[in-house]
Amino acid sequence: MNSLTRLLVPSLLSLAMAGTAIAQSSTTMPQATGSQPPIAGAAPAAPSAAAGDIMLQQEPNQTLSSDVIGLPLLNEDGAGLGEISDLILNDQQQVIGAVVEVGGFLGLGSKSVGLPWQAFRIEEREGASVAVVGMTEQQLAEAPEFKSLAQIEAERAAQQQAPAAGAPQSQ
Repeated sequence: MNSLTRLLVPSLLSLAMAGTAIAQSSTTMPQATGSQPPIAGAAPAAPSAAAGDIMLQQEPNQTLSSDVIGLPLLNEDGAGLGEISDLILNDQQQVIGAVVEVGGFLGLGSKSVGLPWQAFRIEEREGASVAVVGMTEQQLAEAPEFKSLAQIEAERAAQQQAPAAGAPQSQ
């Protein structure tokens, strides 16, 4: 056997074995998952999708977060209160609330308030989607500010790093 044959035989054997393995593998496409609403309470939850399944399209009873985040927030009378800035999911990946930015002017002086998802009603008004809540501007202004876990942990870390008040500092 010459040196070229010694190089080609193992390569050809490897290719033949790889081709057999590819032919034995499954070539079926994953099935699309059932419709599971992203908003808790919007409709009954469908069974969980098996690992590897994909969703091919948005179903009529499903909402994309991009369609909700940024929605103007109005009271029952149609007065502007702010806008939805984020969604809050629980450990079952269901939307249980939303963070709204209220008050301020052009983003200055506004604050975040967390509201349960059941407090919202998404409606079409004058050709545009809006989020409606049964709260007044004053109620939202007086509500405590919403804090994310990252904000809580940052505050905790800052408190631990700050020197104790009144403690003598070394020079």
